[in-house]
This record gives sequence, C-alpha cells and structure tokens, in this order.
Amino acid sequence: MKAYSLPEGSLYRITQLDKQHQELIDIVQSLHGLSESNELPEIVRIFESFLNKLAIHFTDEERMMKDTAYPDAESHRAHHQDMLKDAQSTFNIVKDKGKLLERNAIDSIDKLIRHMLLSDGPFVTHLKNR
Repeated sequence: MKAYSLPEGSLYRITQLDKQHQELIDIVQSLHGLSESNELPEIVRIFESFLNKLAIHFTDEERMMKDTAYPDAESHRAHHQDMLKDAQSTFNIVKDKGKLLERNAIDSIDKLIRHMLLSDGPFVTHLKNR
C-alpha cells in the first residue's frame, strides 16, 4: 500500500491540527500493515490508540470551530460523531473476527481522507477568511 500524506486541500496551516491529521493517517496505515495478520493484540492496541487520538482531534477541532464562530459547526460535529461510531463499529468487528480485514483498513483510510477534503475543507476556508 502506498504511503499517504495529508492532501494539500486539507491543510489547516495550524500545526496542531495538521500534525493530528497526519498522525491519524499514519496510525491507519500501521493498521493496514497488520491487516489479514493474526497479531490481534497489536491490532487492538493500535486501533485503541486511533480511537483515542481521533476523539482528541475532533474535540480540538470542535473547540476551534466554537472559538471562531464557524457557522456549520453543529453539522460538522454530527459528522464527527458518525465517524467515531463508524470507527468503533469497525473496531468491534475486528475484535469479533479476531483480525483486521484489509478491506476495513482501506475503507478507514478512505473515510479519513474524504472527511479531511470534503468536510474539513469548508472549515479550512473559514479559518483562512478570518
């Protein structure tokens, strides 16, 4: 699998958030590297780290939305909640099946990048126009 980096359109130019985005991509890529393996304890450890960092990132981003009076903050927050539920659901599947399917790892990367480009893009524009 190719290495992913932050899509240019998703860069906030805010070190903390850009760093968090890249860390999330890196974690999901680590999970992909373990997909289809029998290394369940390591997969669980890394996936738990992903869920924790994802929640922290969303909290930080939502705080910034509030601080900058982002008009679409509520719908963006709802999207964050959907992503957290989806990630938790994938994690539950991993624990039930005893391994991470490659399809799930690729889907996780895809969802994360789509969120950065499609959902975070308008917020990035909002920040740049302030």
